[in-house]
Amino acid sequence: MTESRKDTDLIMVVTSDIAGQLRGKAMPHGAREERSGIGVGWTPTNIFQTSLGPIADTPWGAIGDLVLRPDFSTLVDLVIPEYAVDECFVIGDVLTLDGQRWECCLRGQLAGEAELFEISVSRFPQSLAEALDGLADSDWARSAFGDTLVDAYLRHKRCEVDLMKDLCDEEICARYGAVY
Repeated sequence: MTESRKDTDLIMVVTSDIAGQLRGKAMPHGAREERSGIGVGWTPTNIFQTSLGPIADTPWGAIGDLVLRPDFSTLVDLVIPEYAVDECFVIGDVLTLDGQRWECCLRGQLAGEAELFEISVSRFPQSLAEALDGLADSDWARSAFGDTLVDAYLRHKRCEVDLMKDLCDEEICARYGAVY
């Protein structure tokens, strides 16, 4: 942490979704020690945050049914005044309320997966649709990531394939550029 951080400055706890976008929730710098253990409430409570600040009543309370627990070994604290950069974030693990890794946490799925480096590809797919078919049939992917995550990812990517079918390369790049 930079020396200039105050207890009220915010640290963003982030995780990657299946589209590769970082999403997260901020916490005060002063809560770093406490939140290292318990994390910050994640879903679905985050969608019940009102525009005026308080969290609306939910069946899950103020925490939600999942938490993001920050891993401070991944801390990025970057201040470059001449470029108006002031960022402070940390990667988090998505956990259930009992402290177990959530089955769809991408970071959790990759933790300790030495097999990732042992995969061999005999032939590269010729299209995204062909690659998705191969992923759907992959016993390794299903055992490493679980059926729930693989099926959700496949639905997401097949939707993209369908949306792109009538677009030229330039239009595809422009759309991806606008989103990512």
